[in-house]
Parts: sequence; structure tokens; C-alpha cells
Amino acid sequence: MSLRPLVTTRRILAMCLFASLAVAQNQNPRQIHIFVALADNASQGIAPVPAKIGDGDDADANLYWGASEGFKSVFARSKSWKLEKAELNPVPEILERRRYRHTSKDCVLVAEAWRGKNIHQCLETFFADLRNRQSDLAAFIGHNGLMDAPVTVGATDANARPVDAIILCCLSASWFKPHLE
Repeated sequence: MSLRPLVTTRRILAMCLFASLAVAQNQNPRQIHIFVALADNASQGIAPVPAKIGDGDDADANLYWGASEGFKSVFARSKSWKLEKAELNPVPEILERRRYRHTSKDCVLVAEAWRGKNIHQCLETFFADLRNRQSDLAAFIGHNGLMDAPVTVGATDANARPVDAIILCCLSASWFKPHLE
């Protein structure tokens, strides 16, 4: 197995953790929502990864969630974030939802492992979170589903408070920038 995807995932998770801490220093309580579209060799236009970590219906082994450098695994080892609640299959499109609280900042982080085949619905929900100002920081982690098919983004009220966003996927700047502006 190539180490390239794991190194990339490690960097992605480090950036999320850093951004989460930065957001936590402002108003109380801060809300962070992480949307993780599981890697899925069968339904996404990704460069195939080994079958075990590329099964979009198996969160526990997935590259972006349960693998040793996946989101859930990294946060399970964190001393700064404590798990408050874990839900399996809260809705059919989401395999797992986890709620963490920062140990020293008034900050809550909700992370969701979306089935790989539901990547476009995950992206639409991410954009809706930004548009509706539901979180202080919203992050998308996964394959760049915009390269596969368009998604509904919707318009945002120009006078609404800004929301920070992190997008961690291939070629994100060119594909996501028009939607974030």
C-alpha cells in the first residue's frame, strides 16, 4: 500500500485540529461541523485505494474515518478533544456521527462519516451549513466530488455573518472557490 494517502490524511487531520483550536478562541460556545465523505472506490472518481480502506460503506476501516490516520482514529487519541456522544447510523446516509468537546475551550465539534455513495448529498449539506450559518466553522474532507458531478450550492445572504470553511480534497481551490465567493 502506498503511504501517500495516509500522509495526506495525517496533514488533513492536523489542519482540522489546528483550525478547530483557532475557532475555539472566539465567542462561546463555538460550533464546528466536520463532513467526512468516506473514500469509495465503487462510486467515486478517486484514484483507487486498497479495497479495505476504499469501501464507502465501512466507516471503521475507511481511509478518511477509521484507518489509523483517519478522522475518528486521530481524534480518539487526542488529549484535547473528549468524545461526548457517538451515534451509529443516525440516518441512512451517515454511518456514524460523533460529538466532541474541547477540554479547555468552550467548543463543540460534530463529525459525520457519510457513506461514499452519498458524497454529493454530503457536499450539499456542507454548503447548506455554510449558507445557513449553522456552524462557526464547517469542514469537508474527502474526494473532490465536484469533479464528478455538480451539486446544489444555493445563494447566501450577503449580510449574514461569515462562516469559516475548510475544504480538504484534491484540487479544492479551483473547484470550490466559485461556490465560496
